[in-house]
Amino acid sequence: MRTLCTIAHFEQFAEPQTTHNDHPASNSQTLGVNMDGEHYIVVRQAHIFTAFINRCPHLHIPLEWQAHHFLDPDTELLRCSTHGALFIPSSGECVSGPCAGDTLQSVNIQRIADTLVLEDQAST
Repeated sequence: MRTLCTIAHFEQFAEPQTTHNDHPASNSQTLGVNMDGEHYIVVRQAHIFTAFINRCPHLHIPLEWQAHHFLDPDTELLRCSTHGALFIPSSGECVSGPCAGDTLQSVNIQRIADTLVLEDQAST
């Protein structure tokens, strides 16, 4: 297992998302993390953390338009800044755009005390 980030780091640097009316967008926050040459998206909804490789399945490019800005303020879905594809934050499934039906590549993370760790990925 490798440390992805601490909860304190997440809380300090995660983008608290807001809607166009400046109301908090549910309880979602996102954080971009770069580690060992790979880019990740960490999503927190309430107290549940999920993580994905930060790569759109359509063009294989990072999703965010600005550091840690992944959520669309109108829909509260993850949004690709290049072509507007929308992804469900809990599953990574694309529900709109040129990659509809595809999913972001999820990564297994675990919370151990106050740290989020990447679980070792099985070789395929």
